[in-house]
Amino acid sequence: MILVISHAGDDHAAAVLGALGRDEHPAVLLDTAKFPTEMTLDASMGTDDVRIAIAASDGAAVCLDDCRAGWWRRPRPYELHPELDPTAAQWTYQECHEAFAGVLASAPASWINEPYADERASHKPYQLTIAARLGIPFPQTLITTSPEKARAFIEANKHAGTIFKSFRATEAQWRETRLVGKGELARLDELRLAPTIFQQRVDAVSDLRVTVVGDEVFAVEIDKQYSLYPHDYRMSMHTAEFRPVQLPEVWIVHLRRLMAVLGLVYGAVDLMRLPDGRLVFLEVNPSGEWLFVSDRSEQPITEAMASLLSRFDKKE
Repeated sequence: MILVISHAGDDHAAAVLGALGRDEHPAVLLDTAKFPTEMTLDASMGTDDVRIAIAASDGAAVCLDDCRAGWWRRPRPYELHPELDPTAAQWTYQECHEAFAGVLASAPASWINEPYADERASHKPYQLTIAARLGIPFPQTLITTSPEKARAFIEANKHAGTIFKSFRATEAQWRETRLVGKGELARLDELRLAPTIFQQRVDAVSDLRVTVVGDEVFAVEIDKQYSLYPHDYRMSMHTAEFRPVQLPEVWIVHLRRLMAVLGLVYGAVDLMRLPDGRLVFLEVNPSGEWLFVSDRSEQPITEAMASLLSRFDKKE
């Protein structure tokens, strides 16, 4: 049994579950948002026997002892009973997390990705620190809550320009990468309220989206010459050209070392190509999307993910 942690609205989970179903490989989708209101958890533990089961409101049950492979795809926050007061809700949420995370960690599953490694690797400051240690080039970066340091960084990069972006995007809150302009300069004092990532703007000719699935590496180059928004191709993907490319061997080595240190099996990596052909690293998303590139490049990424999960499930 393969355990997929996501929700019914996730098109990537649906695609992989469909591929597994065509191969008649049993898999189940668990939505963490349904715990504890619509999903029950029972763990019976003794020195000679441990049995853990999770059951949904429709009666469907999953014995975690049967799960040899897991995909930590898009977990959602637990949804608590609406009548709980804020203090009780905070404590209840903590208890739910301790129980649910604890039983998932107890499952004899090989994970894509292991939840704790996935959480740690999703932090951009950590990614860039590891990239620096491994000698992987990336743009000069400042992470700060200081308006003064931000102004100095922007001034130092005034000829190249400075972009800024958020630490993490969610399905409910998403922000594109933006160029610092007069409006942003006037609001730098707001940095005291929350940190921001600033980077030297890279004069790139194209973006690369590299999807790493186990040992397989799928690279697509995104030509920005027709892009309506050159700072973030996601804002005008309908005008960009997507084409599969072969990564230089040195970059395959770079990314495999990075994934290994981060403890990731899967990752969606963003790179940029400079006019002289050199590549620079931007970030890796441990739960990043791939359908928008596979649909345009015909790369079998969905099949690669389903195949890897199936191989994990067959491990003894």
